[in-house]
Amino acid sequence: LPLSDEIGKKIESDGDNSSYYDFSIQSLSTHSMDYEIYLVREDNKNRLEPEYIKLYLTDKNNIPLKGFEGKKIPTFHDLRVASTDIDGRLVYSGTISPKKTLQFRLRIWLSDTYIITSDEKIFQSKLKVKVK
Repeated sequence: LPLSDEIGKKIESDGDNSSYYDFSIQSLSTHSMDYEIYLVREDNKNRLEPEYIKLYLTDKNNIPLKGFEGKKIPTFHDLRVASTDIDGRLVYSGTISPKKTLQFRLRIWLSDTYIITSDEKIFQSKLKVKVK
């Protein structure tokens, strides 16, 4: 169901069914590296329009990362093309220090501007991380 941004930013886990995606990036290198986190939309027949897909990226403590700290929560449509993959939409980029692990939490929800219809619509994507 469509959610307001205030509710979407607070989506929590309900036991076995997690409503967000926790992931981490680990550097095994001895030097700092730049990276990109991006989403690649999967093709399907009944695609949901990207302007209705809201995204909110935080650290493991639910502190919003750069680009997600303001009042306007970006949609998939708002994201720039990833520099490392022309099919990807950039969620976040940064630098990871040597031998460090960074933890993230990604919430995705349907915008409250979406009008529910009887048509079944799907949004599928793959989350990817690439070193630049």
